[in-house]
Amino acid sequence: MKLLMNPMLLRMALLLFISVAAFGLGLFTIRRLRQNLVPGAESLQHSPLAAEGLPVHAYHAVIQQLNSKNMNSPPSTSPNVERPKPPTA
Repeated sequence: MKLLMNPMLLRMALLLFISVAAFGLGLFTIRRLRQNLVPGAESLQHSPLAAEGLPVHAYHAVIQQLNSKNMNSPPSTSPNVERPKPPTA
């Protein structure tokens, strides 16, 4: 009982109550403003587009072009190209 009457503890409890109330009020206000400012606030709740929703066809087109370019060109094997020698123990 004596601990509850401690003025420092009472001030800390009052400060805790006021700060929690201010945080709750701020959270409520921010959510309310967000709903009022953004006409489609429910669209913000959805997850972003998945990989299937992105323009993957462009990626596949580039890969196909590179593959066809590699298939059409003859392999370049020049004798002047030096290969790195494996390290010796």
